[in-house]
Amino acid sequence: MPRLDVLFHPFVWTFGDRPGMLGNISPLFLGLLIPWLLFRNAPAVRRSRGCLALGALTILTWIALEARALHTRYLLVALALAAVGLAPAFVTMEEALRGGRRGLQTAARAGLVLLLAFWLAVSGWSAWEALRYTAGRDQRADRYQRKDGFDATEWLNANVAPSERVSLLGFGPYRYLLRPEILQGSESTAELEQAREASRTQPMPAVLADLAASGGFRYVVARREVIAEVVDAVPPHQAGPRRVTFDGSPYAVLTIEPRTATDGSRHP
Repeated sequence: MPRLDVLFHPFVWTFGDRPGMLGNISPLFLGLLIPWLLFRNAPAVRRSRGCLALGALTILTWIALEARALHTRYLLVALALAAVGLAPAFVTMEEALRGGRRGLQTAARAGLVLLLAFWLAVSGWSAWEALRYTAGRDQRADRYQRKDGFDATEWLNANVAPSERVSLLGFGPYRYLLRPEILQGSESTAELEQAREASRTQPMPAVLADLAASGGFRYVVARREVIAEVVDAVPPHQAGPRRVTFDGSPYAVLTIEPRTATDGSRHP
């Protein structure tokens, strides 16, 4: 997770698109935070400070240890403790509203209207994008071009011949956007099992290099820093010339030319 996401974590949690987060639940905590700030000194709220403090301490400890892995599944217990500590403030605010405090009622209604407007603006933007896509005003590339790895996907679709094999072991996102024949020509189940066994004792560049040489792969896709090491790790007597034909961000494509008789004479 980027450090900017860490800085704005509550809003990223609410409106971000992060895989493996098990749903965005922070609107609950954003909504409970306002009543807690208003009624933090109420007796019922003070009695629940222990749970809130324990939940906050657990979350802060996790941030200190794993600041770049702020997924919901790692913080469910801490969030439950925080919810117990925040909930009495909401009950106290509801009782105050029933008591006829006109200023508080006006502020609460204004806050609800602002939150609703903000939520509709954010949600409506996605709906607007969907309408533009349906109407043909936007293409798939317009929607994905800023996402990591899509540029490599486009390059592969445009340059890989149907009979050429592509190693996708080091390529994570957007495989489903590749042409079917590229996916069919990628690693077999046996090759993947062999690579996983090798990765226990060898670094990833060496695993990819051996896999490319033994499997007859024409292209290898991986992160740029990995590809830079794969270039030198491919055994010269098992493959022809190697060069980086696509240098994207963060993924690059290494092209391995077929080995010829001239290559064999150079590397007996």
